[in-house]
This record gives sequence, C-alpha cells and structure tokens, in this order.
Amino acid sequence: MMGRLLVLFVAAMLVVPAAAMAADIEEFELGGTAPNMSSANTPMPSAAAVSKPVATAPAAPAAGAAQTKAVKAPAPKPVVTKQAVAVKPAGAQKKAPAKANGAAAQEPVRYSSRALYDGREGHFQAGFVGPGFGVANKGIGPMMTMGVEGEYFFWEHLSAGMRIEVATEFDHATILSFVPRARYVFDFDSHPRWSAYVQGGVGLALYNGKHAAADISIPGGGFWWKWTDRWSVGADTNFHLLVRSDTAFEWTIGPAIRYLF
Repeated sequence: MMGRLLVLFVAAMLVVPAAAMAADIEEFELGGTAPNMSSANTPMPSAAAVSKPVATAPAAPAAGAAQTKAVKAPAPKPVVTKQAVAVKPAGAQKKAPAKANGAAAQEPVRYSSRALYDGREGHFQAGFVGPGFGVANKGIGPMMTMGVEGEYFFWEHLSAGMRIEVATEFDHATILSFVPRARYVFDFDSHPRWSAYVQGGVGLALYNGKHAAADISIPGGGFWWKWTDRWSVGADTNFHLLVRSDTAFEWTIGPAIRYLF
C-alpha cells in the first residue's frame, strides 16, 4: 500500500511541472520566432495576455534572400529619347519621295505639238491649190486650175503673199496669172481648228502666153481646217476680172493644202 502511494506521489510531482510548462507556451504564427524557454527569469504571462491573439510582425528576410532578390531584379528599360524617335520618321519620309521621283523619271516625256506652236504671226506659210475648176467667158468655157502660193503673216490674222495660178482648157485657151494679194484670217474660239479668210489682190495675167491683161482678183476667200498645228486643208475660191482691150471674167474654185513654217 505504501508503495502504491509513493508511485502516485512521484507521478503527481512529474505531471504538475509539465502542466505548468504547457501553460507558458504562447501562440505564434508560422515563420515567427518562438519564445525563449531556456530563460528562467522570464516572467510568466497572465491569463488575460494568453487569451488575446498576439499580433506578430512579419519576419525580416534573411541576408541571403535579400541578396538573391537584388541579383534577380529586372534590368531597367532603355529610355528612348525624342530625338531618336524623330530621326526614324524623317528617314522614312525622305525615302518615299525618292521612289516617286524615280518612277516619274522613268516615264517617257511627251511633248504636244501645240506646245511648240506660237501662232501665225512672224511665220511663212506655203500652199498648193488644186486641181480645181474654173470657168471664163469670151468663148473660153470650163477649165482646170491649179496653183502655188506663199505668204508671210505680219500679224496673227493678216498676211501678204503671192499666188501663181494656171487655168487651162487644154485645146485653145490657157490663162497664167501672177497675183500679189493680202489675206485676213478669222479664227473661231468655239472651233479652234477651223478658220475662214477673205483675200484680194491685183496682178498680171497672160492669155495663151502672149496677151497680157490686168488681173484684179477681188473678191476671194476660203477656209481651212487644221489637221495639225502646221498642216491644214481646205478650199479656196476667187473671182478674176481680166482687164484688156476687152474684159473677161473668170471664176475658180479648188481644194488647198498648206504648211506653216
């Protein structure tokens, strides 16, 4: 009996200090620092202090961890200055017009004949009239006509020149005339290729090569159509008064082609 009581006494002596040590254990978060249990002089917390949750500060990183984060820190992004940004668009803008200019330089250059034409004033024009038709009185009758002419334009609409024309009936009568004349040209703004003119002159006519007569070529006129700025085609007509001891009348008409030099 005494032995059992002794065992219970020893067991109670061991349980009481263990319970006291369990009461001294404080709650703390994982990663926090456990309280130092080895110090005998640390006062035991009261029951009110044990019941309240203890707010603990986050643990400071170790020295090794701080060094690791410093090494793995991302490199700073390169700073792009305004000057560098402005240089690239400037280069792109210079290349685009260069290509356009190169493409334009490869295209063939076309010149319009109108760009080389500066009007009639100060130019010489030559023409051929005929083969045409003529008729005269005094028993001559119908004839074939043809002639050449040249004129100089002192102004845009006024010229002076010479026409040499022959009218022949082939069997009996031939009239050869040399008539200096003046010509005035009318242009049409609504139809710039078309022009009409009036003309007149006084010259010399030879009947059958030996009978001379004055040739008064009034009135006369015609028109032309500009095939190009230099070439033109049209028609020409004239009334001739052949004055000699006896007067004869002649009328001629025919196609005309002219070139402006």
